[in-house]
Amino acid sequence: MAKKLNLISEADLLIPTLKILASKPNGKMDTSNLIMELEAHFKPTGHDAEIVEGRTDSYFSQIVRNMISHKNNPGNIIGEGFAIHTGTRQGLEITQSGRLHLKHHDDK
Repeated sequence: MAKKLNLISEADLLIPTLKILASKPNGKMDTSNLIMELEAHFKPTGHDAEIVEGRTDSYFSQIVRNMISHKNNPGNIIGEGFAIHTGTRQGLEITQSGRLHLKHHDDK
């Protein structure tokens, strides 16, 4: 059976995540609320909206969680220094580098 492809990738989440974090007074957001805000932004459909077999969360929410678990991967929001993981059961916090990257992106 062929693997179903995600329509939304971790890379797609980078700028929207930085914008969400930057909009918060302390630049932080827990993972559950970040998932909800990103779901509202992306409005996942199809495979991304499906519930992962044996779990209670969608493929989309897993993609969001992968931003934390894939922190050592090139291009990752944490690996690139744009955000830090604030701890288990916590979330993400935008860094100064993340704010600069976002400003550079918005200036284009």
